[in-house]
Amino acid sequence: MLEQEEAGSAALAGTYAHETRLAVASLILGDTTAALDWLDRAVDAGYRDVRMLQTVPTLEALRPHPRFRRLVGRLEDLLRRERDRLDARTPLESWTSRGPDRRS
Repeated sequence: MLEQEEAGSAALAGTYAHETRLAVASLILGDTTAALDWLDRAVDAGYRDVRMLQTVPTLEALRPHPRFRRLVGRLEDLLRRERDRLDARTPLESWTSRGPDRRS
């Protein structure tokens, strides 16, 4: 059983699932700094669920923290830039990976 848990943990390493779980664990242990460090790493690894950060009761203790508010702001900026990038694509680009400048 322990081997399965270790294998599962190894599979999660380097993904935001790993970082978000460690953030929650750190917060439960009372280490706000470590929790915020792990959330920063989760965003760097691709985590984008800003609504979860804003609504999950487990993270309530972090919400008033200025660093948490900056993290949420950074995530909202990342999401806004990604939406803008996608909105700027032509309809053809949204259906193909070739793009308008590539020719057969």
